[in-house]
Amino acid sequence: IEALKLRLDREGLFAPERKRPLPRFPRRIGVVTSEGGAVLHDIITILTRRYPLAEVVLAPSSVQGDRAPEEIVAALRRLNEWEDEQGRVDVIIVARGGGSLTELSAFNDERVARAIFASSIPVVSAVGHETDHTIADLVADLRAPTPSAAAEIVSPDLRAYRARVSEIRATVASLTRLHLQRWRQQIERCRQVLLSHAPDQSIEAARDRVRALRRRLRAAALRQTEVHRLELVGHRRALAALNPLQTLERGYSLCYHLDTRRVVRSASEVEPGGDVEVQLHRGTLVARVLSTAIEVRHDGSGDGQLRASVSGVGEDGRDASAHPQRIGAHRPRAGHGARASKGEELSGWSLSTPSGDAGILGDDCPGRREPRLRLCLLEHLSGSAPLGDGRTGAGGRSKVLPPGRSGHRARGECERF
Repeated sequence: IEALKLRLDREGLFAPERKRPLPRFPRRIGVVTSEGGAVLHDIITILTRRYPLAEVVLAPSSVQGDRAPEEIVAALRRLNEWEDEQGRVDVIIVARGGGSLTELSAFNDERVARAIFASSIPVVSAVGHETDHTIADLVADLRAPTPSAAAEIVSPDLRAYRARVSEIRATVASLTRLHLQRWRQQIERCRQVLLSHAPDQSIEAARDRVRALRRRLRAAALRQTEVHRLELVGHRRALAALNPLQTLERGYSLCYHLDTRRVVRSASEVEPGGDVEVQLHRGTLVARVLSTAIEVRHDGSGDGQLRASVSGVGEDGRDASAHPQRIGAHRPRAGHGARASKGEELSGWSLSTPSGDAGILGDDCPGRREPRLRLCLLEHLSGSAPLGDGRTGAGGRSKVLPPGRSGHRARGECERF
């Protein structure tokens, strides 16, 4: 057998380049094996399950014994020569089950090897088990480990191909829909372009723009008119508020120096006995100044007013109180025309209310009986001018002694008004 292998190899029967590919979708599959054996049954079962479209053409032959080589050669010749109106056999399977080396001797015969080599149809050798190797395996176009494997090799799996066909069909359908959609969109774009260039469409679009601009212009004009109207109303109100006559109509008056016609802004600008002109809402007055009074401001500048709210204990032991009253500050011995300058200490100044004198500001707070109250201390409300004991601050407190009972003490509140 080894010598035969060497000789056949030198002749090129085993050369890989002469081996032919198997058809992918064979219509007829020729089988050389014993008729009625398990091998034929296995091959037909697998082909029916995997690829029922193929037709099996059997060339029966004995696969062992002295006559086996001649029958195998004759079966191969018949399959190569057989042809009908649908064509020839596409692939041939030479198959036999497992056995000993003697039982497989027919497939090591030179005649079988040369018949396989001479076949014009691709041959698949499936002899014995996977560990068995014969000369027929070396000469055949493809060796299969078992007959069942040979049936699977020559037949495609129809179920896999059906799934693949379904996948391809779905892909083709999807691509077709996609292309159709793109063409529809392209056609629609072309139609819109044609419509946009139509004269009636251009005219209608221009009309729409004119209408929109007209509405915007009307709205802008109305807005600007309203803005200017509101500005005019505001200016009118501002002018009315600045009109001196409007102020005079509410009961105020303007006081001028009679000689210079300058407005009098402070009592310190006019001396007692001086003449002034007073302008009223209706008419004017010429007046002579009899006296001036200086009222302390909350900022210590000298032109302000104080309001005192005092409470105490009366002679009968009951609470006695005085309602808030306007208090004027007067320099002693200078009369009502004296004026306190900013920052000046008011110690010794007298305080007066509309109902009479209220008390005297003093450093030591000795107290002096007055018709209504006795004040021994009064603080300046705000600013830096010290009053009395020199303390300053808004909302200052004063000690009050009721008339006739100097031993009783009370408290009073001072606030600016």
